[in-house]
Amino acid sequence: MNIWIWLICGLVAGAFTSRVARGPQWGAGGDVALGLFGAALGGWLLHATRLVPASHLLAHAAAAAAGAACALVAMRAVVSLALRARAVAVRARDAESAPTLEAHVARLGDHERHILGRLLRRERVARDPNVAFEQQQTLGQRVADRVASFGGSWSFLGLFAAVMIMWMAYNAESPLPFDPFPFILLNLVLSCLAAIQAPVIMMSQNRMAAKDRSDARHDYEVNLKAEMEIMELHTKVDELVADRWKELLAIQERQIAALERIEARIAARERTAGPS
Repeated sequence: MNIWIWLICGLVAGAFTSRVARGPQWGAGGDVALGLFGAALGGWLLHATRLVPASHLLAHAAAAAAGAACALVAMRAVVSLALRARAVAVRARDAESAPTLEAHVARLGDHERHILGRLLRRERVARDPNVAFEQQQTLGQRVADRVASFGGSWSFLGLFAAVMIMWMAYNAESPLPFDPFPFILLNLVLSCLAAIQAPVIMMSQNRMAAKDRSDARHDYEVNLKAEMEIMELHTKVDELVADRWKELLAIQERQIAALERIEARIAARERTAGPS
């Protein structure tokens, strides 16, 4: 009886902690598992010390709740300390080693490196993903697409209804029916058709999902290359602006020097004309 009380207390404590507690999260399942472990440990310790009799259910419930709370709090504290230590180590490592261009390139994935290489070689990334995907189709994939397309059309529904009506009408009116009422053979044919059609449609849907993933990856490649191009254009514009500022400063310095020379000549003429 006490074991069930421990488990119930641990389950309640874990669920409550998962709802309201803050800090590191590992899901409701992790909180419940920790609560059950702490509750079982606390109840077992109370039972092992024999401080209260086994029939004292309230004391066992309190011990189980306390054990679950201690386990949850202790685990959160340990995880928080570990995360802080890891963050400090990462900051120290970043401070010691200044990032270089090679380090940034090494952190890129294969996709990003591929796009970066195309950008440096001035190659085009945009392409028609439908053409590339259709060229990779096998015979089975094309058949699955055709079956799925026909099976999800009104033509299939009309043909299916017409065949069923003719089947039932023939076997109901014919003196020698091959499938008399309640049409057991028809039920078997329909079951076999559904059993074959469902996997074929699933194969087509899986291929469409793969095509969607390929389209999303292509969009990511195009967007990434466009972002790199825009960043490069920004860099070039900034360089042009900096060069123009240098030219303007040089022109301004020459103008100031010319004004100073003119002022010096005027002052010299005034001094010469003054005594006379």
